[in-house]
Amino acid sequence: ECFDTSLFIDPILLPKRCIYDCVFCPLGKTIYKTNTPTLTISHDRVIEDYREFIVENGYIFKNIVIWGYGDPLLNYQTPLFVNYVKEDLRQNNLDVKILLRTPGYNLLNEWVKPMYEHLDEIIIPLNSTGSNWRIIMDPPDNIKFIDLLNTLKKLDRRYRRIVSIEYTLLRFNELNNYSFEQVMELISICKNIGV
Repeated sequence: ECFDTSLFIDPILLPKRCIYDCVFCPLGKTIYKTNTPTLTISHDRVIEDYREFIVENGYIFKNIVIWGYGDPLLNYQTPLFVNYVKEDLRQNNLDVKILLRTPGYNLLNEWVKPMYEHLDEIIIPLNSTGSNWRIIMDPPDNIKFIDLLNTLKKLDRRYRRIVSIEYTLLRFNELNNYSFEQVMELISICKNIGV
């Protein structure tokens, strides 16, 4: 219930595509570890499924969470259906929040930026800092922790204010991310970036 009554929209579907292969991911192993956006599902198909859900169930949710089998920003049509959903909510005079859960590396792409004004929150999982980050998140070798920090720093301040960091406390074999030092480092990073 961390997202209250929510409708989850998945623009990726199987097979899982993400920049990470996190040791704790409830979705299992990342099949395509990538940061290259493609067309995974057309926005028309997502809108069709959304409309079908509304017809059958009505607007029974308080939030819409854009997340699924990987990073929603690996589908370059994600902004198109987010725009459609926001307009549908506006036309029906509904106070429903739209949340996007993403690793965040594609946030500065030009095709993503028009979507910012439709989002109430951007949730970025950041479950470790320093040396544990690579072990816990398991990104490709060419992806660096500093890349994400630089992306967040370059976000316009008005959109940085809707960014939330999701920190999942975990223990995996002998590895954990909940020492006082690690948590304080993450808090310091968030304050420095302004998220």
